[in-house]
Amino acid sequence: MSDIFREIDEDLRRDRAADLARRYGGVAAVVALVVILGVGGWRFMEYRASQQAADAGVAFEQAVKQLRDGGDAAAGVRALEAIAGQSAGGYRTLARFRLASQKAATDKAAAIAAFDALAADSSLDPALRDMARIRAATIDVDMASPEAIVKRLEGLAAPNHVWRNQARELIGLAWMKAGKLEEAGRWFAQVAVDGEAPQSLRRRAQLFMELAAAGPVIAAAAPAADSPSLFNAPQPQLTPARPSGGPAPR
Repeated sequence: MSDIFREIDEDLRRDRAADLARRYGGVAAVVALVVILGVGGWRFMEYRASQQAADAGVAFEQAVKQLRDGGDAAAGVRALEAIAGQSAGGYRTLARFRLASQKAATDKAAAIAAFDALAADSSLDPALRDMARIRAATIDVDMASPEAIVKRLEGLAAPNHVWRNQARELIGLAWMKAGKLEEAGRWFAQVAVDGEAPQSLRRRAQLFMELAAAGPVIAAAAPAADSPSLFNAPQPQLTPARPSGGPAPR
């Protein structure tokens, strides 16, 4: 008796499965096709992105080589501009940084603007944006007031910030350039005592501290035309020494 019920139950399941296949078989086929196409499209896009990154890497290396080895600088700049405008990912960012650095040799204002644009780009990693602020300040420190440099580097000189010692050194240089040696020395001292700062940076900060502590350099007045100097002092008469006990020279 139980066998009969089991057979009936199996027949019902088969009928239900056949009914579901008739109702939703087309939908399932479409879903399967969409999944296959989606996976295939994703793999194709992944391949294209990988190929574009490889092409951008080769183009970037060639452009930098032209700029570094004294080749066609204009062609190198155009290649970097193409990478910065069309490529995606890391090489686009590298090209933008390299272009900004290239401008520093001929147009400091344009270089600062380029680094400022990188610093303001919210799509970049915060560490890269902060590095752009450091690079802009490095160029601007020769032209801007110390207050402007402090404002530009605000926050970067804070304790535990990854760029704190570079920011402190630049602020110290800005104050030294303005003749505020005590303030400059205070910033250099923060670098010199930071055990996590690179040794070369600490040595440089120590040197700047000593220069600041020595005070301003006062140029000595030029000597008068008739005063003795290395160039107009009377020259000693070169006569042979008289031998001891010998006759005087005639």
